[in-house]
Amino acid sequence: VPARLFDREQALQEKPLEILETESDKKLKLFTNLGFMYTLNAEDVQEVKNGGRPQNLAALLTLEESECLVAAFIESDEGDYFFYTNSRVKRMQAINLKDGDEVLSVERQNGDMLLMVTKKGMSIRFALEEVSSTGRVSAGVMGIKLKNGDFVMFAKQVLDEGELLLISDRGYAKRSLIFDHELQKRYGKGLKSFDFKKNGSNIRLRFA
Repeated sequence: VPARLFDREQALQEKPLEILETESDKKLKLFTNLGFMYTLNAEDVQEVKNGGRPQNLAALLTLEESECLVAAFIESDEGDYFFYTNSRVKRMQAINLKDGDEVLSVERQNGDMLLMVTKKGMSIRFALEEVSSTGRVSAGVMGIKLKNGDFVMFAKQVLDEGELLLISDRGYAKRSLIFDHELQKRYGKGLKSFDFKKNGSNIRLRFA
């Protein structure tokens, strides 16, 4: 999105979600935070020159007021999708959400283990085989036991290699190896990955 077309506040809000390489005869699968999936023809997205004004997908999709995109893929009949807790355009429910819940992100299966981290610094890493394949509108399974007021803010398929960078809202940072996050059974309490004390009250994450 060309920064010169927006003021600073708008530019900070308009960050790339996905970069997809596709062809005009392909279809896109778009997933939202409310658990819905839209199917969109790639040719329906207006082609613009480099530096031109991008097209707002609101012109092609009927989104609810609080609904936003969290993931996008090229349509494929192969593989499973992992959901982390929502005319020519087709809208269908992709996951059944409980009140107050929303989709954090969506991934195609491409790893062996799943790492989840919560706002209060708890983490859990478990084997993907513990997440059974279910029907399209099922609610899925619980990945971690949450304490009152806590919620999952990061979930990603991982290998034993790689690092996790945790940053608190007061600017403190902690870097750890994925391997150091002990492998556990799904739906456990997890382990403390960040001890706040006076270092902040919540964290931001980056996976490398």
